[in-house]
Amino acid sequence: MPAEAHRFERRLRKRDWRFLAALGCAAVIGTAGGLIATARGSGRVEHPTCVSFDAAGVMGGGTWRFCGADAAAYCAAHASERKTLVEQCARLEPSSK
Repeated sequence: MPAEAHRFERRLRKRDWRFLAALGCAAVIGTAGGLIATARGSGRVEHPTCVSFDAAGVMGGGTWRFCGADAAAYCAAHASERKTLVEQCARLEPSSK
């Protein structure tokens, strides 16, 4: 029998079970924390003078966000390119256009 397989012949001791239980608890707590953090971050509040959209770029994809006068200028030049952008440009406050 190879030397590496010898370690599989012994039974798990109390210390091993404690380690596995701690590892399992850490995994559960980490998963719950990650889900909570994700749920909190996904509730983005869009400002009425901002437009944001996802688009491909030279170095990969990205999220573009324009606010205020920049949003109005971008909407004037590129509003018809994307459906979501058309909807966002339509809801811009009149003072920012």
